[in-house]
Amino acid sequence: MRKRCFKQYIMIMIIFVVMAVNIFPTYCIKPDLPDNAAPKTKNETVGLNINGEVVHSDTPPVVVNNRTLVPARAVFEKLGANVSWDKPNDKVLVSLNNIKIDLKINHKNAIINNKTVEMDVPPKIINGRTLLPVRFVSEHLNMKVNWLHDENMIAINTSNLGNITYTKNSDKEVVTINLEYYKNYNIFTLSNPHRVVIDFPNIKAPVEPKTIRVNKGLVKSIRYALFEKSTARIVLDMSSKPYYTMEEKEGQLVLNFSSSPVISRGGNPVRSLEPKPSPISTPTPTNIVSQEPTPTLSPTPSPVSTPTDTPVPSGFKIHYSKQGAEDAVVITMNQYKGYKVVRVTDPDRLVIDIPNPAPVKDQNIDIDSTLIKSIRCSQYERDTTRVVLDVNGYPDYEVDEQPGQLVLQIKNPSYKNILYHNNGDRVSLILSKGAYLTENGKNLYKSSVSPDGLKYTVTFPSHLASLGSGIIKINDKLLESIQIIPDEKSGNTSIVFHAKEAYVYEIFTRREDFKTYTDPIDTAITLLKPAQPGDYLVVIDPGHGGFETGAIGNGLIEKTFNLDIALRLNELLKKRSINTYMIREDDSYVDLYERANIANKLNASLFMSIHNNSFTSGARGTETFYYSAADKSKFNGEAFSDIVQRNLIESLGTYDRGSKPANYVVIKETNMPSVLTEVAFLSNAGDAQKLRSEEFRQKAAEALCEAIVESLKRIQK
Repeated sequence: MRKRCFKQYIMIMIIFVVMAVNIFPTYCIKPDLPDNAAPKTKNETVGLNINGEVVHSDTPPVVVNNRTLVPARAVFEKLGANVSWDKPNDKVLVSLNNIKIDLKINHKNAIINNKTVEMDVPPKIINGRTLLPVRFVSEHLNMKVNWLHDENMIAINTSNLGNITYTKNSDKEVVTINLEYYKNYNIFTLSNPHRVVIDFPNIKAPVEPKTIRVNKGLVKSIRYALFEKSTARIVLDMSSKPYYTMEEKEGQLVLNFSSSPVISRGGNPVRSLEPKPSPISTPTPTNIVSQEPTPTLSPTPSPVSTPTDTPVPSGFKIHYSKQGAEDAVVITMNQYKGYKVVRVTDPDRLVIDIPNPAPVKDQNIDIDSTLIKSIRCSQYERDTTRVVLDVNGYPDYEVDEQPGQLVLQIKNPSYKNILYHNNGDRVSLILSKGAYLTENGKNLYKSSVSPDGLKYTVTFPSHLASLGSGIIKINDKLLESIQIIPDEKSGNTSIVFHAKEAYVYEIFTRREDFKTYTDPIDTAITLLKPAQPGDYLVVIDPGHGGFETGAIGNGLIEKTFNLDIALRLNELLKKRSINTYMIREDDSYVDLYERANIANKLNASLFMSIHNNSFTSGARGTETFYYSAADKSKFNGEAFSDIVQRNLIESLGTYDRGSKPANYVVIKETNMPSVLTEVAFLSNAGDAQKLRSEEFRQKAAEALCEAIVESLKRIQK
């Protein structure tokens, strides 16, 4: 009897448990990150929240293998990224402030700034829409991703720079940088004076520069501010050459400084780390904190000592040696047929691409030579190995092809006082050290073009520019080389451009004092590709730059904010498939007449110069200027100015100072409808506070974009 009762008791308990499982809901805690979150029920929709705003899309997020995929454009364009589709290669390209992510449909390997990274799930095309893994892409853009359990929603937010602390003990100094979230950053050193610079792309920081005074040893001060549109830059001013190691922690980057080289586990000193940027990059403007050019953003570099022989898998090896005044780099591999060497600038480097289907391990070799700073190699594409020589300036080189080896001899050039810039829209050769080829509007040179348009020669008296002689090997998308040929018999020097396409050239001597035009500083030779009929090119001119700061008021420098708004505008126009040309994309000086000449030679349809104003503290608001010549064309500068002013006022809500005539050089000397717009007053506390807001500057760019779109429609009628 007892046995039977016990069996009945067990059966009842089993039935109760089964009923409980089926009747009562099962509660579980969802992970914080959405890639591990799934809808509560099979048919439930996951919501999207981007920077506090709920985003709706015609294609909702989906979960694949416990990873959440979201519609590419609806999400990442909302974050400010540019999303494009490479149809022939079945690829999606996502880029935001120099972080570029290349994703192939149904492939797990992504290319992030030319580095291969594996994903848990590949991108998919579902119902005609491209969906990307939200956590993977967002976090590699340095965005913070959370799962809002109660709302069944993915939250993506821009990360913020937190506090920065300094501590010192007997043998080291420690700087701790706190951030809400980061994955990618770039760190590099500068000398004269010694500095360590850390850039965190897509992370917010104060617009107005902040300084922490230290002066307790190696670290003299810590400066930080917003750089570009949304990059946090930290500058550590050092009393001597820095030696340091890094620790990456959750929400923290810790730098440990010592007065002598740090010994790594392998027994080798870790030198001052050089940046490990993507070999080919887009330009970046100069930072608010420091007037220094910025290397490309990149994944975190690893501390690597200076070996002389560095083996890499698949029979690939790099050997460096010093040979007197020259550097030798020997690249050993199975074959190198089809290789190419390209010179890239800002920062200066030689890039060697070698067909090689076997994967190669990333390497970063610190050289510390007067010619070569470091050597890097990586698997650039599936079938291409890329070797990058980070160089000082523009050294000459020779390539010796030997069986199974490429030997690069890097040497001091015989040419001098020449700076070549080939990143960004503006490609130019700068002749420095007082070179001048024009004077008082008169050309002191003669030029000629070959019948095929591929060879352009400029000849001038040699005393006008001390350039030495030789061939600058370039091999970029524009030029094969630039040749400097002095002729002692005639007393002339010729510069010969060997181009890959036919270009026009603008030659302009810039002056140190732009008001009195005395003391020539350099001559710029700019390569230009004129717009063809129907191209409708828009030239964007960020006012001032370089030593010409523009207005200064309430702690703000005009040139910085002009560039910020212009870069935002350029990005918006490109998304609308409008052809653009940026006069400057960094903190460089361009003469006023040079700006106008460039726009004219480009056959631009519209010219927009972006400025911010200064007068008394009571002056405020927005105004736009045009040149009131007897232009009776259907659409002229006055009509363009009226459209720009109206859009700015409607969008910004600033005080309306009107659309006005003026004789400013950039609008007077240009041949197309041109305007100079003053967005706000730096001298006014209220306007200055608005300019500090990223939202305000974005609204200004959006208003200017709409004005240009409306104006182009008027032109095309």
